[in-house]
Amino acid sequence: MDIFSLKAFENIARWIDDWWKDWESGLANVKRKERIPRLFYSRPIFIGYVTQQYLAKRDSDGQRRAVSAYEQIRKQIDQVIIANGLADSLVDMNFEIGTVQNLFSLVPMSQSHNTPIFELNAGDGVVGAHFSKVKESKLIFMSVAQELLERAR
Repeated sequence: MDIFSLKAFENIARWIDDWWKDWESGLANVKRKERIPRLFYSRPIFIGYVTQQYLAKRDSDGQRRAVSAYEQIRKQIDQVIIANGLADSLVDMNFEIGTVQNLFSLVPMSQSHNTPIFELNAGDGVVGAHFSKVKESKLIFMSVAQELLERAR
């Protein structure tokens, strides 16, 4: 996460509004309305965000905590979401869907082998402590995906 991530929320808010206007305009301009498929559709809404946690340090109790520069940006997210009108769809909900921890070299390894991170193995170059990160990544992605699906209902 960096300072440009905060700007992304403004862009998302504008995109949602523009997309809906274009959708409605497109439907209104169809000459043969009977050709429009009868699909369920609704105005797109913001359902939250996922962060990637950069390096984390351990505090005196051994708990992981984000570095302060990361936290300074992270603390601004909710106010930016509210200021851009994205919070309306998230009443009484945490805006954050989840956090994906830093998976270090597993990301480029996954990309190089066209393999999901959680399916990497020794043949792909996984060694030592990376095996536990591969296993952990599946739990991380499952948690985020489950929350995303819940919100999309």
